[in-house]
Amino acid sequence: MKDSSIFRYHTHLFLGLVLLLTTVPFAKAGGNGAALVDVAEVVEVNLSPVIWLPGTVISRFDSEIAAEVDGRIELIHDIGTHVEKGDVLVRLDDDIIRLELEAAKAEIPPIKSRLDYLGRETQRLEKLAKQNNAAKSLLDETQSRRDEAAGQLEINKARFSMAQTRLDKTVIRAPFSGVISERYKTEGEWASEGDDILKLVNTDLLEIQARIPVRNIDYIKRGDELTATTGERDIRAKVSTIVPVGDIRSRLYEIRMSLEEDEWMAGQALKIAIPDSKPRTVTAVPSDALVIRQEKISVFLIRDGVAEEVFVKTGMSNNGLIEIKGEIEPGDIIVIRGNERLRNGQKVIIRKG
Repeated sequence: MKDSSIFRYHTHLFLGLVLLLTTVPFAKAGGNGAALVDVAEVVEVNLSPVIWLPGTVISRFDSEIAAEVDGRIELIHDIGTHVEKGDVLVRLDDDIIRLELEAAKAEIPPIKSRLDYLGRETQRLEKLAKQNNAAKSLLDETQSRRDEAAGQLEINKARFSMAQTRLDKTVIRAPFSGVISERYKTEGEWASEGDDILKLVNTDLLEIQARIPVRNIDYIKRGDELTATTGERDIRAKVSTIVPVGDIRSRLYEIRMSLEEDEWMAGQALKIAIPDSKPRTVTAVPSDALVIRQEKISVFLIRDGVAEEVFVKTGMSNNGLIEIKGEIEPGDIIVIRGNERLRNGQKVIIRKG
């Protein structure tokens, strides 16, 4: 008898706990079993199905910096070094070029002096020729030597300028601000004209690069905004460039999208939502409105403060919206938060804001 009393006591205690646990959430939500929910409006929008294709964050300025003259490398910065536009990236040994410059410079004064003499001689012979006191052939010869000296002076001036230019090119400066991402040579190595020495990447001006099939080109135009995602973060990026020339091997066409965010890194991989057909008008709801249970999909409409479950079929999705088909119309109010434990016919309290 005592055992049966203990059993009844524990049974009543268990049932009381169950009743308490099932009623507490509704009491907290608003009392009388009402659930606290967030809502949104069913809309009619133009959507198009999308395919997700790989994309890459790239720099707008990404250059292989090469040597323009021969020389041994005396200075080169380490990988990861940030430089500003105009900063020295590489310095080459300039001893030989300086000697060439001095030699070219030294050849100019004698030629210039000879040119001045021949110029004065030509003027003197011209005066004598007018008085018939000098042979015409001597004047012609002097003029010829004067012109030859003038040409030689120009050649030497050009040679001097070339040597000066080559000397200037022993110092390689950054064409834009950026970070050294690769080094192909080190200090002490010989660099021939045209050899790549390092890679400079601007990490501030970035864009997204993607390659798409030709059938999708017609559904994209400059200025369109596409969704890009890393899986953890979504953004909207505007199409800035469409390259109308396909790759010979892949038959894919390149598009570029401007990237205004400053938290991305060059080389970062992501997925791009590419339109796969022309847009059409559909009834759509936020994807959070869908409740999926045992292969059935439903949404909760709010009518007179009561949740009404409506079973629907889904279609294409884009921009956080998904197409639905069922007994639902644009303008209806649906639950987008708090619908996981909501029951058909349950009263609701709409959260303000």
